[in-house]
Amino acid sequence: RAMRHAYMLGVKDPMIYKLLPTLQKEMGEAYPELYARENLISETIKIEEERFVRTLDKCLKLLDEEIKNFNLKYKNAKLETIPYKLPIEENFERNLIILNSF
Repeated sequence: RAMRHAYMLGVKDPMIYKLLPTLQKEMGEAYPELYARENLISETIKIEEERFVRTLDKCLKLLDEEIKNFNLKYKNAKLETIPYKLPIEENFERNLIILNSF
């Protein structure tokens, strides 16, 4: 969700992985693996952010297209039918898609 909000604010590059030092400072005593596996954790978060941005770009384009087509075809129908046309494998939350459609 944080990456989605950052994206909505115009941030397109990974940034959450940069918060790892803060997380280590706050939770490192309880979770020493945050230090022991720092490189793996940081790289994994960065890769996931990059994938999420690609997915978000793809799905928002699909959503915009569906909304345009929907508005042309069904002026009085419900927008809630649109999320069911988006690719399931993208693993988007249905509520996220509905909220973005308004």
